[in-house]
Amino acid sequence: LEQRLQKEEKLHQDQGSFAHKKIASAGIKMEELQNQLRLIRGDMNTLKRGIMMGELPGEDNPDSVAKNLRSLRNRLDSLEETQLEILSLMKSYKMNQNSKKKKELKDKNQVSQAFEKKQYIYIIRSHETVLKKYAKDKKTQAQLKFFYAESLFKVGRLRDAAIAYDELISHSTENLKEKVPFAYLRMGDSLRLLGDKKSASIYYHDLLENFPNSVEASLAKDDSARAKVLKSS
Repeated sequence: LEQRLQKEEKLHQDQGSFAHKKIASAGIKMEELQNQLRLIRGDMNTLKRGIMMGELPGEDNPDSVAKNLRSLRNRLDSLEETQLEILSLMKSYKMNQNSKKKKELKDKNQVSQAFEKKQYIYIIRSHETVLKKYAKDKKTQAQLKFFYAESLFKVGRLRDAAIAYDELISHSTENLKEKVPFAYLRMGDSLRLLGDKKSASIYYHDLLENFPNSVEASLAKDDSARAKVLKSS
């Protein structure tokens, strides 16, 4: 009987020890659950604040949703700016195309007057004819080439404008020094609007390096679309 009582007492002790362990384990798990709940509540509050402020959490993560959304917004803003510039050029082109008269320009004075009146199509049509007239006058030829290049840009013929301005930079710098910074600016503009931002940045940087105090250098730095190209290079 005594042995039986001892066995039952030991069994009760073991059961009590097991129960204490279970209670302790349950307490630890309960504390872990409470910590997880606190973390979840904190994440939810952060998410709510982010949604209200328009910024999702986790922006430091390179693959975060917030960073991707911001990058997408920046790209859309840049695209909208480019579209506005192209639409403006297209509008100018249509205004010139709607003219029913096929006016032919005969000399440099008429070209200059047409440029002031924004009659860019007339300048483009008459360019070769007028240029031949001043075959021996390099300075006048350089001026006519400038009017031609800018007219191409204004009507939205960006690829042709880039070629014309490149020729102006390469062959007419001595005869038209005052227009060289503008030629660099327009080369950058043409390439940027064509989508070649890497090449555009080269001309913008050359402009800043060679003509840092020019009005065109300020335009390259201050204009948001051009500044983005400079910053990304």
